[in-house]
Amino acid sequence: MNIRKLIIYALGTCLSLILLLGGTGIYELNTSITKCVQIVDTDSRLVEYAHRVRADINIMRRFEKDAFLSVGDPAKVEEYRTKWVGVYERAKNCLEVLQKLESEPKHKQKVIDTSKKIEEYKTIFLEVIAQIKNGTITSSENAIKAIQSGKGSIHQAEDMIEAVAVENDKNISAAKGAIDADTHQATIFFVFITAVCLIIVLLGGRKLIRFIDQLQADQLKLLHAVEQSPITIVLTDINGNIEYVNPYFTTLTGYSAKEVVGQNPRILQSGETPPEIYNSMFKFFDLYKMSLSRIIALGKNCL
Repeated sequence: MNIRKLIIYALGTCLSLILLLGGTGIYELNTSITKCVQIVDTDSRLVEYAHRVRADINIMRRFEKDAFLSVGDPAKVEEYRTKWVGVYERAKNCLEVLQKLESEPKHKQKVIDTSKKIEEYKTIFLEVIAQIKNGTITSSENAIKAIQSGKGSIHQAEDMIEAVAVENDKNISAAKGAIDADTHQATIFFVFITAVCLIIVLLGGRKLIRFIDQLQADQLKLLHAVEQSPITIVLTDINGNIEYVNPYFTTLTGYSAKEVVGQNPRILQSGETPPEIYNSMFKFFDLYKMSLSRIIALGKNCL
């Protein structure tokens, strides 16, 4: 793999890492937004049902009044009693839904207490209606006095269900604020990640590739100089085995590059190589030192 491909792969890895981190951050923000949306949806239903219960309580109180004003008309009393019971059942169903939806213990307890207070109101109301029917209560005034203990229960029920609605309204406002904040943060985060990627690609990538091209051009020039050198050039690894010989070496020694690569330079001491050739090769060391210094300098520039 050449240097250019290596740098490009490194650049691609860097971009992938940034995108991975950015994607993780955006995913977490999206998860937070989703949770807040669920809170808004659930609490909106809670507020809706709480308002329904509050409205039904008002209707029950109106039917109670109509029934008591009709004390002298048993048919009317029964009609309003039936309507009152129908509204009570509807309110009871709403309270059951509220208990299932409500997740906060203190709110759930208020819903349960509201149900108990409405049940108390129901018991007292039906007792007063029974007394009207059997003739124990014969006037509206007496009916209103008899229902007073139930009035306290229904007022408490109204206050508690109103508190549930208000508290859930606060939760909705807080969740909507969190959604706005997280959405804003996600937008900024996305723009930032996109900008960083573009900067890396447009600036970093172009400069790196330009630098690599220049380095490779210098290396080609150096290689061309070595290939055309009028002296023998031999490069070995750390174990002393030959890795490269230039064309002049093969011309001077008669050995081909294939024959000597991987061999120890002692191969030249076969007794068949004239001493003059050794003298010619030794002249290379000064040039080799100069070339090595240039290669080291190029490497430092890369860093």
